[in-house]
Amino acid sequence: MPGHPDDLGLVPSIAQPIAAAPPLTPATRGADYTEDGLTPVDFGAPKTVSGPLSWLQRRWVPVALAALVAIQAPFLAYWGLRSAGIVGGATGTLAIETDPAGLDVIVDGRAVGRSPIELSLAEGLRSVVLKQGTLSRTVSVKVTRGETVRHRFEFVAAAPPAVVSTGTLQITSDPARAAAMVDGVARGVTPLTLPDLSAGSHTLAVRFSTATVEQRVDVVQGSTASVHIVAPPSSAAAAGWLNVDVTSPLQIFEQDKLVGTTNIGRLLLSPGVHVLDFASEELGFRAQRTVTVKSGAATDVRLDLPAVTVSINAQPWAEVFVDGERVGETPIGTLSRPVGRHEIVLRHPELGERRRTVTLTTNGANRISVDMRRP
Repeated sequence: MPGHPDDLGLVPSIAQPIAAAPPLTPATRGADYTEDGLTPVDFGAPKTVSGPLSWLQRRWVPVALAALVAIQAPFLAYWGLRSAGIVGGATGTLAIETDPAGLDVIVDGRAVGRSPIELSLAEGLRSVVLKQGTLSRTVSVKVTRGETVRHRFEFVAAAPPAVVSTGTLQITSDPARAAAMVDGVARGVTPLTLPDLSAGSHTLAVRFSTATVEQRVDVVQGSTASVHIVAPPSSAAAAGWLNVDVTSPLQIFEQDKLVGTTNIGRLLLSPGVHVLDFASEELGFRAQRTVTVKSGAATDVRLDLPAVTVSINAQPWAEVFVDGERVGETPIGTLSRPVGRHEIVLRHPELGERRRTVTLTTNGANRISVDMRRP
């Protein structure tokens, strides 16, 4: 019985019954309330989990990265040049012009562009290298803070070594074994071939037993000039002279015997009537004239060489001058000029000038073609 001692003499505690709390209704508890006073966790509710990137996201990721690199590149380049002392800090302006334009410009070992160019550089002494192909030129320039320094450089390539132009002179005489001198220097006895004469005019003297014949001869670069000298008769007063006016050298024959050449000036002949043949195998030309030589006097003969057509072309094009006369622009197909040597000059406003010495003949087609793009 409650309140009475048990068999051991102990009085048990009086336990009060605990009344059950009335259940809470939804109106008396919050949405997050539980019977134990803790916020409930719903393990059955679905949770939001990030899934794999969509194809659109995967496509734009590298584009965004590339854009980021492009935006940062100028800043990285600027700081690189600044760290080298080329830009930034106390600066001045260096303007460089060159003739010709378009040369590579290198400042303190860094390529900065091509001339003409203006650069903002840190003040101080700068090393500038100008390059044109394999050629280069190095200069030192001083950059002053807040000032613009302008420099103009002429970049001229070294001229190629001069080429000595020579030609050949062949000397024959009648009679042979005559001593020959060129420009006052003894060169041997006829017949004689001199392959090392400089191009241009020379004085030839051939000494015979009767007299010494002196003539002017013209030597053309890369060509052979032939001269035949005939000994004058014992009485010079009995001889006459023949002057031949012709634009190209010709050989002179009498009864198939070579008596001289037109490029030696006056030709000594005995007085009387002479039937002479003027010929050139190189030009494909031969003509006959009858002349009368008077004692102690000069007889003049003029020979007009036949004309042939010549075609002239150039790549890409050129203005054409023949013997100093402007004849038009390429292509030229039917230009008429006499046989013989002619000097042709082709000019292009950007590619320069080309010179050619050509020999027109009656033996075939005369064509000239020049590529102005090649030196």
